[in-house]
Amino acid sequence: MPGITDAKVERWLLGTVPPRTGEFAAVEEEAVRQGIPCIGPYEGHVLSQLAALAAARDILEIGTATGYSALWLARAVAGHGGRLTTVERDPTRAAVARANLARCGFGAVATVVEGDGFAFLEGGTSSFDFIFLDMVSALEQMAQVDRLFDLCMRRLAPGGVLVSDNALHAGQVADVPVPLGAQRYVRYNRLALAHPELDTVLLPVRDGLAVSRRIALASRG
Repeated sequence: MPGITDAKVERWLLGTVPPRTGEFAAVEEEAVRQGIPCIGPYEGHVLSQLAALAAARDILEIGTATGYSALWLARAVAGHGGRLTTVERDPTRAAVARANLARCGFGAVATVVEGDGFAFLEGGTSSFDFIFLDMVSALEQMAQVDRLFDLCMRRLAPGGVLVSDNALHAGQVADVPVPLGAQRYVRYNRLALAHPELDTVLLPVRDGLAVSRRIALASRG
């Protein structure tokens, strides 16, 4: 999915991202070369900063692919004893992600779970203080968007941060009428913006990020 930022600005922003070296750079290069759908380095840096600012210690990612975004999230928790759990339904990609995290030095920080994101969310009760969703694009029915959102709210800790990728869908969420492919993102955004326990902002980073913080009802306003 193409980004929505002016190309010149996008190139300038990429220049602000800390250098990726060694195995980290190799994973990034492999993802680009193989056409693996994943976040770019600028969005990865933003995610890592958001997790760090939230002082996240228990991060959940749904939709690992080959682990590029997981590397950025693992960087945010590695220095203070935090943990990353990332869920990928494709067995081959899960294995690659596990190997990539290990080769970059995050094998002890990150756990790659091979399985369905819905099943994982439904199968436990532990909470997370940072959840990153990179699976809305895989949902085929609007009811699945509602179900995913509700399950994330069950697992999101008080004060926790919920982030969804592709929130602006190449800007198509602003089209009238909204194209069919973008409607699931409109639905997710509306759920996040309307929920009384969430304070949500949409960021025009690459293809858009919906960033929501869980707050006490009394603190709103």
